[in-house]
Parts: sequence; C-alpha cells; structure tokens
Amino acid sequence: MMEEEGGTRSAQSLKWKFSQVFEPKMANEKSVKDAEEVTSDDKESKDDQTSAKQVDKVISAVRFDKTGDLIATGDCGGRIVLYELSDLKKSSQSRTIGERIDSGDTTHPLYRWKIDFKSHEKQYQVDYLTCEPIKNKINKITWCPAPNTASLLLSTNEKTIKLWKVQEKKVKKIFTFDMNIPRASGKSTTASATISGCPRREKSHNSLTIGESIQLRTGSSSLPLRAPKLETNTVATCRRTFAKAHDFHINSISTNSDCETFISADELQIHLWNLERSDQAFNIVDLTPVYGNHMPQVITAAEFHPEHCNMLAYGTSKGLIRLLDLRLSALCDRSGKLFGERGCRSSRSATMDFVSSISDIKFKNDGRHVITRDYTALKLWDINMNSGPVSTYTVQENLLSKIRDRKLLEDMFEFCLSGNGLCAATGSYSHLFRLIDLSQDSNKAKTLQASTMPQMLNVEASSPWTARALERCGVSATRELGGNGCFYNDTVKLLNLAWHPSQNLIACALADSLFLYHA
Repeated sequence: MMEEEGGTRSAQSLKWKFSQVFEPKMANEKSVKDAEEVTSDDKESKDDQTSAKQVDKVISAVRFDKTGDLIATGDCGGRIVLYELSDLKKSSQSRTIGERIDSGDTTHPLYRWKIDFKSHEKQYQVDYLTCEPIKNKINKITWCPAPNTASLLLSTNEKTIKLWKVQEKKVKKIFTFDMNIPRASGKSTTASATISGCPRREKSHNSLTIGESIQLRTGSSSLPLRAPKLETNTVATCRRTFAKAHDFHINSISTNSDCETFISADELQIHLWNLERSDQAFNIVDLTPVYGNHMPQVITAAEFHPEHCNMLAYGTSKGLIRLLDLRLSALCDRSGKLFGERGCRSSRSATMDFVSSISDIKFKNDGRHVITRDYTALKLWDINMNSGPVSTYTVQENLLSKIRDRKLLEDMFEFCLSGNGLCAATGSYSHLFRLIDLSQDSNKAKTLQASTMPQMLNVEASSPWTARALERCGVSATRELGGNGCFYNDTVKLLNLAWHPSQNLIACALADSLFLYHA
C-alpha cells in the first residue's frame, strides 16, 4: 500500500513523472479521387466525418479495478477498451513490499492493450423528453466482483446498463501446417486430403476444423501433419442488459458491498438492481414533482457505502447531500440525513445553483467521510456532522467571476482518491489537474499539466494562471479572463481521472488519449 511504501507521504512531497500514454491509431485512408478532383462539398463531408470520428473517440469514463491490474476506458462512441498490467510488471508487483525494497525494485506499473469491444450501439430511438436521439456515449463504468478469473464490469449510456464478462478462452484456430511435400525427380506428384467421415474431396487447410483426422498422401507415400495449435484470445460477452427503467439520463452506477446488488441514478430516480435479475428494479428514490414541471433540484451523483450495504449517499444540483439507510424505509425520498452549507437550502440564483451542483461524490475508505466535487471546489464531509463541510479545497475558484460562457458551468468534473484516502486528484481546464492533500486543511495543492513532459505549477487555486506559466508547460492560453492576467483554455478540459488502488499511479483521460503518471 502507499502508506507502507512511502509512509504518509502528502501530495506536496510526491514527485510525479510521466509513465505512459495510449493514443488511438489513426488509419491513413486514401481517397479515390485526386486532390484536384475533390470539390468543396467533398471536403466539407470529409471534415464532418472526420470530426464525428474524433468525437466518438473522446474518452468519457476511466476506472481501475480493485487489484489495479486492469484499466477500463469508455468513449463517446460506445466503445470500451481494457488495458492490463504487463507480465513483467505483474511478477514484480506480486512480490512483497520488503522483497521489492531489498532487491531495489522501484519500477512503476506498465500497461498494455488487452481488448476493445463495442458496448453500446447507436440506437435509432428518440428520447421523448429531449426529442434527441439516444447517444451511445459511455457515461459510467464500474467493476463488479468476479467469482473466478474472469472480470465483470458494468457500463451505461443514457438509458441502458450492460453487464460484461471478460475472460480468456482457447479458440479453435488453425495457424499453419507443415506441408513440405517432397517431389521425386522427373515425376509429377499430386496431393489429396482424405478426411474421415467425409467423402473424398479436395479441401483447403483454411476450412479444416479441430477433431477431423487428416491424412495427406502423395502417390504411394503418406506424410504426417503437425497437430494444429490453439490460440488463447480475450473475449467479451454481454451477460445481461438492464433497460427500460429510467426516463431520464443515467448519471451514476455504483456496486454494493454485498456483491449482489447495484444502484443506477438519473436526475429524478434511483433504482436498486440485482446482478442476477435484469427484469426487475426497485425504485428507492423518486423526486418526480407532483404538480407541474417545476423541479427544485435533481440528482447529479450517487454512491454506495464501502462497508455497509444498507447505506448510500447522493448529491443534488443545489449542493445538498442526502445519506440514506435502506433499512428505514422502502422509498427513501424524505428519510435520511441531509447535509449542506448555509444558504444551500434557500432559494438562490440559477448561476449559483450551477456552481454548487455536485458533479461527483465518493466515500473514503474509512466510511465516515464523504467527498464531493462541485464546479469550484472539493469538499470533505463528516457523516456525523451535517452542519457543513469539514474542509473545503478550492480548485478553480479564480475562474468563477470571469466566465463568459454559461455552458462551461455544466461541465461535470470528477475526482479520484488514492488507495489510503490521504490524497485526491481532480481536473480543470488547459490540460491541468490538481493534486490535493486531504490530511491538511490547506489549499496549497499542486497543479500538474497532462502531457508527456509534465511540469508542476506551484500556484494557489485562488490565484490566476498567468499566460507565462501556462506557456512554460506548453499550454496555449486561448482566452483571458478580464484584465487580471488570468488565462485558460476552455476547449481542453480534463474531466475523468482514476487512481491506482494501491500505488501512486494516476490515469487521466484527455480527449482521445489516456495519460498515466507515477510518483
């Protein structure tokens, strides 16, 4: 664990370095027409197709499994890509901590591509609430406990949740045969294949299957063939599909500690599912208004307690947190403990609601603290104190008063926790993300720029990011916020991150690339 390897090292003392980057392979497509024959309409259509393909490859979800041996990413095109720990690093990581220190093994984990598959296809079905087609974008990914060597994960788009099983299988595939047929000098030789149980016929070796007895004859002599080899492939199979339960867009899925159930949440409802039953869901939270279309608040994130299977928490668009106990009531609309800062429960402006809206919520490993992320800050809550957060760590408060485009307030920034719960990482604009030490009540966090040559920006979250500081990291500051010298690039945002469960390793999803950093 991180505590054992490096003690209670804070985010300030860790020196982060670039580890790996996974980028999509760009196919070099050749046009049938020459460059002179391409019209303006052709160029526009090609540009539209290229931009659509690029949007589909943008990563929208990242998650480590509980062992840290696998990384799952989902993109806007409905595709899931799995990366596995390389064999060399697996053997190194399987050693005890003392053995690694004695042998001087300080290498960080390295990953490689394992499998990619299409999780959600594009549905030609219109969402009757928004009158728009249902997107196949992967909103969330979560790992499920597996009883054997196979891996189980849940993935969801706006309406449908799928349970995938990924395992290695031996595929019956013939590679090559040793068919070196000797030819007698001066004589012509014809080869014919005789297959038991079948009439005599000419057959190509590509159409042979395992289990058939084959005898190759050349004239009067018979030549033995080598036995075909078996190939071990990684196969992804959809075990169950959980659909037709949500009227609004799904924003959260979370597995329970009982290893049998999970929840799915949209803007107004939270459903409880059993992993073995896809035809039945229990509605445990329903915020649908009785009269009219006025909705004072909506659900933005939900998470199960890491230890108690009867407890869960969800955050709302007003910055409120409700801690639920499933033992108290079957429908937990009004029950449970409510957490919020002063002023959150009163009526405020729409802009303040956007700013305070909770975009992500997680329990710490101790089960006593809850951490939330809104647009400007990361907040630490104690479940025994509902008067307000214990600590507030500002992330991008300097941008609040200068933002001109209100749509930026709708960006849902996530955060990730280290294995020991002492550090957190969350993203921002301009390729930047913040490393926060949760053990200290301080805003002296470090800012790291996601690139192959990362550099630290030792600036406060409340101070402006100067154009000179961003240019030193290779980031172009495309917009100036007012006249105070505060710059940012709102076209590049880092929304999704994941932290290795036992090591100082962070995975950052930046557009269509996955960056890994170690300390």
